[in-house]
Amino acid sequence: MREILKQLWSATQFATDEISQYARGLILPDTRFGLMIMAALLLLLQAGTWALQARVGQGQTYFYTFCILAALSVHVLISARVVKETKTLHLLAMAYLIMSGTAITLVAHQMGDFNIALMASSVLLVIAIPLVPWGLKEAIGLSLLIYGLFTASTLSVAGRFPAQTLWTLQFLFLASSAIAWALVARNVRVRKHDIETRFHLQAAHQQQEMLSMTDPLTGAWNRRFLEKEFVNVVKEGHKSGHDLELALLDVDNFKYINDTYGHHFGDHILQRLAEICIKNLPGNACLVRLGGDEFAILFAGPDFQHSVNQCLRHLQTDPKLLRETGNHPITVSVGFASLLSGSEADLDALYRVADEALYTAKRDRPAAPAPGKDSDSAVQAS
Repeated sequence: MREILKQLWSATQFATDEISQYARGLILPDTRFGLMIMAALLLLLQAGTWALQARVGQGQTYFYTFCILAALSVHVLISARVVKETKTLHLLAMAYLIMSGTAITLVAHQMGDFNIALMASSVLLVIAIPLVPWGLKEAIGLSLLIYGLFTASTLSVAGRFPAQTLWTLQFLFLASSAIAWALVARNVRVRKHDIETRFHLQAAHQQQEMLSMTDPLTGAWNRRFLEKEFVNVVKEGHKSGHDLELALLDVDNFKYINDTYGHHFGDHILQRLAEICIKNLPGNACLVRLGGDEFAILFAGPDFQHSVNQCLRHLQTDPKLLRETGNHPITVSVGFASLLSGSEADLDALYRVADEALYTAKRDRPAAPAPGKDSDSAVQAS
C-alpha cells in the first residue's frame, strides 16, 4: 500500500532519474492542455451560472463577478500557452481554482444566500481538479485549500447561511473531493504506466537501432551507420570549423594471415585494431568497419593523419600479436581524403578519393613478405 501511495503521490517522479527526465517532455504538453481545457470549461460554466442567476433575477449581482472570472479564465488560457515549466502550470492552476472559489464565496456573502447555482459552481471547481495531470499531493492539497476556504468563509459569519445549506455544502465538497482524488489516482497510475512503457519501448528500439549499426566482431560502427549518419557526422564536424577527414584502412596480407594463422587470429587483429583506434583517437572520431579487413575513420579536427598513424604503430608493437607472428609486425595501409568545411556531404565522392589514395599506398609500398616471413614492415599512409 505504501509503494502504491508513493507512486501516486507525484505525477513527475518515477522509479529512475532517466524515466523522470524522459517524462518531463511528455507531461508538460499534457499539463498545458489540461489547464487550457479546465479554463475553457470553467469559463462556459461561469457563463451558464450567470445565465441561471439572471433567470432567477439575480444576474446583476453576479454579472461583475462573472466578468472578472471570465477575464481570469482568458488570462489562464493565454498564460498556459507560453509557460514552459510543469510546476509553474500547476501553481497557475491552483491559483486559478482558489481565486474562482474566493469569488464565488464573496458573491454568496453579498447575496446572503448560497443558492443551488453557486453551490454547483463550488462543487464543480473540485470536480475540475482531475483535468490537470498532477499527483495526489497536489490534488489533495488543492481540494483541502478550497474546502477550507469555503468552510471558513461560510462559518465566519454566524447565521449568515442556513445550517442545512452548510451541511449540504460540506457533504458535496467531501464527496466531490473523494471522487476527484480517485480520478487523479487512476489518471496518475495510467499515465505513469503509459510513460514507463513508452520509455522502455523507445530504449529497446534505440538499442536495436544501435545493434543494427554496430559491427558485432569489433564493436565499431558498420556500413549501415556510415550510410545513414554520414550527413549528420558532416554537420557536426563542420560545426567545429575543421574539414572532415576520412581515412580508409586495409590490413596488409590479410588473406595470408588468415590462411597461415587461422581466421580466429585474423579476427583478433581486427578486434585489436578497433580497440586501439577507439582508445587513442579523439572522442568525436567515428570508426566504421566497412567489411572484411577494411575500416574507415571519420574525424573533424587537427592532426588527424598523425593520430591514425600513431594508432597503427601501436598495432605494430602489440606484444601479443608479435608473439603470435614470430615477432613480425602487422601492418596497415591507409588512404586519406578531406571534405572541405561547408562542402556538400557526398560520401561516394569522398570515398573514391580515399580509396584511390589507399590503392596508391599499397601500389607504391615496396614489396614485402607477409607476417611470418623475414621482413621489416611499416605503416603505410598517403
